[in-house]
Amino acid sequence: MIFVAENLPESMAVWHTRLLDVIADTYGAKYPSPDTAAASGDMYSIGRTVTQYIQALRCAYRVVRDPALLAEADRVMTVAYGSLHDYDSDGYLEWVYAGGTDAGMDRTMCWLTIAEHVAWLSHHQSDYAESYARWLDVLERHCIPQGIIPDDLMHIESRTLLWCHVMGELGYTPPYNLRNRIDDVFMPHMLTDDGGAFVWDHRRLLPGVRSDKLGAQPAVYAVGETLGSILELYLCNVSPFCGEAYMQKWAKTVAQNVMNGNGNTLSTDVTGGAGFEWINPILNPAYAMEFGRYTRHVSPAFAAFDSSGDIDGYNDYAWGDGGTAVHLPAYALVAAGIRYINANAGARPWIVV
Repeated sequence: MIFVAENLPESMAVWHTRLLDVIADTYGAKYPSPDTAAASGDMYSIGRTVTQYIQALRCAYRVVRDPALLAEADRVMTVAYGSLHDYDSDGYLEWVYAGGTDAGMDRTMCWLTIAEHVAWLSHHQSDYAESYARWLDVLERHCIPQGIIPDDLMHIESRTLLWCHVMGELGYTPPYNLRNRIDDVFMPHMLTDDGGAFVWDHRRLLPGVRSDKLGAQPAVYAVGETLGSILELYLCNVSPFCGEAYMQKWAKTVAQNVMNGNGNTLSTDVTGGAGFEWINPILNPAYAMEFGRYTRHVSPAFAAFDSSGDIDGYNDYAWGDGGTAVHLPAYALVAAGIRYINANAGARPWIVV
């Protein structure tokens, strides 16, 4: 298969060009810097900055299949590989917090990034044989034996779902049954507000249990992590995430709640100020509502399922606000691609066989 950029429809071409421009630092240094984070050896930075950067490229690749996106992802992952060390002399290569401690949620995010990269490279072994062998060895000898540590935060639960799917794809036995995990652990905590959007507790609870004021998930990186896994599960055709009506509810969450109904600020949390009795936002509102955070969010991808066109408007507005983060053009490209593919019976004219 050959990627032909000239065959991209205009709705995709504009964002594809912007994405490549950001990767090439056309607008100045990328922010946040994936190279700095990757070279740090700091699990916090790698689990967030690198993971989010690679995920944005991977989601765009799933739709567009431009080999330049895989090349950029592998370049950054190679930098991250150089910062793997046995910091605590336990026999495992790893990244750790700069302070020398470890945390389950960050390890889960890092290990998932490695597993996803292995799965990605497995389809391109002829071009990436060395990288594939390197990361497969890390996954099998250093990640899987240590395992992931479950956490009751919703964004880590969504990452755990993605981990189970990826490990199953690679032929390993996942730590949990994906179907049961979705039906029994993840889905019971999703509520639908009056506008048809999903809201949820930042800390998921055991089925049938309700506690007051555990806190709505802040509309910053944590919501981005949750939505990022939902988007990838959609792109991997995993039910119920592959259902259009289901994804439209997530789009309403972005348009109505995360964006707080305007193009100038984000909401403090996923309720959009709906006032549920058990909600108690935990972040400084001014910090949570900085609109610039939208440019480093997965939210732009949900324009694909937003019939109102509001998210498209937010994407255009955000691009005019600055183009140094890869996430906005990558996810806006994903949205345009999903719309085109769905409207044209799965056709990808930019891919020549």
